[in-house]
Amino acid sequence: MCSITFIYVCFLALLPLTFQHQCVQYCVVYLSFDEIFDKLPPECIETKQDTECYTDISFDYGKNSIQIKFGEHSVNGSAIASDDYFISQETEMWHETYALQWTTVTHICYQGDFCDFEYVKTKLLQMRQLTTNFNQFEKKLASTLFEADSDPSIIRCLSVNGHIVTCAENIKSCTLNIDNIYTNKSHQSCSSQSDDRLRKQLGIKEATSHYLNGKVDARQSSVEYVCNHELCNGLDVYKNVIQLLMEYNLIRNDTHIQPSSTTSSINKSLYKILLLIPFILYFIFYQ
Repeated sequence: MCSITFIYVCFLALLPLTFQHQCVQYCVVYLSFDEIFDKLPPECIETKQDTECYTDISFDYGKNSIQIKFGEHSVNGSAIASDDYFISQETEMWHETYALQWTTVTHICYQGDFCDFEYVKTKLLQMRQLTTNFNQFEKKLASTLFEADSDPSIIRCLSVNGHIVTCAENIKSCTLNIDNIYTNKSHQSCSSQSDDRLRKQLGIKEATSHYLNGKVDARQSSVEYVCNHELCNGLDVYKNVIQLLMEYNLIRNDTHIQPSSTTSSINKSLYKILLLIPFILYFIFYQ
């Protein structure tokens, strides 16, 4: 009886690994930002049976164009099981130096037939807030990071542990890099010479493995930017940037907007402990 139960459990465990879905066969679709994508074009009517469906979407804000690739195995070694989906989203924008503005989204799904096509439809609708209002978004972002006519002879930036540092005379900007938003680690400093000369207005990279069976998802994120006004790589500007990114669906709307583990968070924890002390003393002496 035990051996039969064991075999049955193993069968159930292996079943998701071998379950086949209908996926769109490899094809490429080109759209303008104005076009609606609600059905597959004739060149993408071929389907295939597979355990996982792949899509890759590229948004070019300079050319107002979208490229969609179905069926390309563009994610390797992601170490994800068959009850998950995987999303990787990258965005890069430059301030004046280059007309390079793009977002790429790579997606793997396992939850039913044509989950690749359904994801693309959903994602394109989600991104319309940005694709139809990109100039407005870019102006908001630039005004947050780069003050008009700001060319200080000396600029101060936040550095390690929130210390304020004065940058070298040839450096006119600050930089901030949040290397894992989920745990909110950050690197703040004066810009390097290359970043100061070729200013990346914004760089975002986010990869998410989401587990459908209730486990906590694995998320790796980074946001980096360069800015040109006093102490602009601090929390206030960072919060404004993240709120803007969430407004335009460039980053998950559950991204934490909190300071790093600094004295402020320590003071809050200490305050909570102090509030508990009277209750602890009451139970010790009066029970």
